[in-house]
Amino acid sequence: MIVGEVADARVDDLRSPAPPVAYFSIDQRPAKAETIEVRASGRPAALSSAIRQALLSVDGHLPITEIIPLREEYDAGLSREKLLARLTGAFGFLAEALAALGFYGLLSFNVTRRTAEIGIRVAMGATPAQVRALILRQTLWILIAGILPGIALAEAASRGASALVYGSAAIDFWAVGFAACILGVVGMLAAWRPARRAALIDPVEALRAE
Repeated sequence: MIVGEVADARVDDLRSPAPPVAYFSIDQRPAKAETIEVRASGRPAALSSAIRQALLSVDGHLPITEIIPLREEYDAGLSREKLLARLTGAFGFLAEALAALGFYGLLSFNVTRRTAEIGIRVAMGATPAQVRALILRQTLWILIAGILPGIALAEAASRGASALVYGSAAIDFWAVGFAACILGVVGMLAAWRPARRAALIDPVEALRAE
C-alpha cells in the first residue's frame, strides 16, 4: 500500500544526485534499527542523557555508541565546502589588497608621468578641485573597464565552481555586486592620494622639471 510520496533528498552524499528511495513502515518490513532519529525542541545536547535513559528503559542492553545532533552531521558533510569557502575568502582578500596596491602604484606612476600636463592645466587656471576631479574621473572609468569584464568572468567561473562547491549552481549577483562595490571603493581610495598630490603640483616647478 502506497501511503504517499516525498520530495527527492540527498541521503548519503550532498554532492551526488538524489537516489531513488522507498520508505517502508516497520510493520510492513521489520528490520534491525542501527540508527534512531529523534525530533526535539531546544538544545539537542541537553537532551542526550534523557534520550539515552529512554532507550535503556526499553532495553537495558542496547549498545548506544554516540548521540550526534543533526546539525553536526550536516556540518560534517559540508566540511570540504567550508574549507574551500574559507580559502577562497582568504585568497580573495589577498587579491583585493594586491589589486589596491598595484592600482595605487599605477596611478602614482601615471600622475608622475603627467606632471607637465597637470602643471599646464594649473597654469591655465584649473583649480585643485578640478585636478582632483579629473584624476578621480579617469580612475572611475578604469575601474568600470575592469569590473564589467570581471563580472562576466565571474559568471563563467561560477559554472565551473558548481562542481566543486555544493549549492553554487548559479551566480550570486548580490555577492558579485557587493564585491564590485568594494573594489570600486578600494580603487577610489587608492586614487585619492595621487589625485591630491596632482592637485598640489606647482606649475612652475612642473614645467621647469621638463
